[in-house]
Amino acid sequence: PFSFKWNTGETGQTIFTDRPEYFSYSVTVTDANNCIEVWDFSTGTNDLKIIDRVNVYPNPNDGLFNIEFSNLNDEFTITLRNIGGQIVGAERVTVNGSDVHVMNYDNLSSGIYLLEVTSAEGSRAVYRLSIK
Repeated sequence: PFSFKWNTGETGQTIFTDRPEYFSYSVTVTDANNCIEVWDFSTGTNDLKIIDRVNVYPNPNDGLFNIEFSNLNDEFTITLRNIGGQIVGAERVTVNGSDVHVMNYDNLSSGIYLLEVTSAEGSRAVYRLSIK
């Protein structure tokens, strides 16, 4: 089990924002052994361009999951990190309109991962992913 503490005061695994301006987020993740990892994120108007147009499912999953892009035209870098921040996978995809990209990481251990989707223009969205 993990506990989450955001610099906004929230304690859930996921928080949502509709802030149109740039804002920095920090989350402290603590596990049952009291190991701590701190993650920093920022959002801004460019990030809001993709966050509502990218859907990651199913979640949780067994390492096989989909990234659905809707009404986007760009090249995207998809980076999967373990809870310790290490990159465990990365792919590049080109999207013209709408597309579903299938990712297969069934060789990974069960746990919490962070999936970052970044456009060539710098827009970014981060998703919490649970592999069981």
